[in-house]
Amino acid sequence: MKRRMTLGDFLVAYLHRIGVRHVFGIPGDLALKLFFAFGRKQDLQIHTFSHEPGVGFAADGYARATGKIGVICVTYGAGGHNMVNPVAGSFSERVPLLIFSGGPGEEERKLGTLIHHQAREIESQHRIYQEVTCASRVITNPRDAAQQLHEVACAVWAEQRPGYVEIHRDMVDREIEVAEELLEEGHLRFHESDARRVEEAARETAAMFNASRRPVLVAGIEIHRYKATHGLIELAEKMGAPVLTTVLGKGAFPMDHPLHMGVHIGPISPPPIVARMDEADFVLNLGCLRTDMNFGNRPPQIIQEKSVWAVDRKVDVKYHTY
Repeated sequence: MKRRMTLGDFLVAYLHRIGVRHVFGIPGDLALKLFFAFGRKQDLQIHTFSHEPGVGFAADGYARATGKIGVICVTYGAGGHNMVNPVAGSFSERVPLLIFSGGPGEEERKLGTLIHHQAREIESQHRIYQEVTCASRVITNPRDAAQQLHEVACAVWAEQRPGYVEIHRDMVDREIEVAEELLEEGHLRFHESDARRVEEAARETAAMFNASRRPVLVAGIEIHRYKATHGLIELAEKMGAPVLTTVLGKGAFPMDHPLHMGVHIGPISPPPIVARMDEADFVLNLGCLRTDMNFGNRPPQIIQEKSVWAVDRKVDVKYHTY
């Protein structure tokens, strides 16, 4: 069953369905129709700024503080290009942002002249954002516009990284087809794991832990992003193992908990942490990105025989991957 409505009305209804109540942005000529659509919804608050990087950092902070998606709306060219730095930071640190940019309409694109603030080509802005987002689309077809937007939003939530949607000026008021479930399905979901692989990985990890005498648990940024702190506390208390966090993962485990030992930054960690890691015979890394910062900007000293890494929807147990 499909419903017909304007793209602007669908966008507002869809954002409301997934729990969005705040939009951060700066109005600009090619994004004005988007802002008019947002303004028609009384319980959707629009927060405007004077400079696009401030928009990006505010939406980033909102997403970190609330655990929700930070929604951004800017204009094409000057607005979109000025947003790249905060969006790139959100991509690196796993922050879910949904960026909407206006774009030139069909009439402007047919002129054969440069659009104001255009880079090399009209599509250049989209290509730039492909490098700093987990999913990106330019909405041009009324028949699949709703599905395209939904796919980006799903990717943003599942990957906990920014996504980009460019909506050309003359598309906002176009009538589109909308599948009923896109308006009634409910909230977004994380990816489901393969139960058989999870069971096998858990069995092998448990065997390594049971054979250990000096286990250590290290918690990273994905514990924050995937709302797993409660489960982490339960696991740590059952293991009875000291818990370290990475720099990005600081706060993923309560700092006042008796098992909390501090922040692990490789060989430049405080001496007690370095000593505890050196003597560990089992290290369970949960949600820890393999970044230079997490290794103290030194070559990583990973002894695979005693390590398990669960990150990026994969589990590395010793020398193999689930």
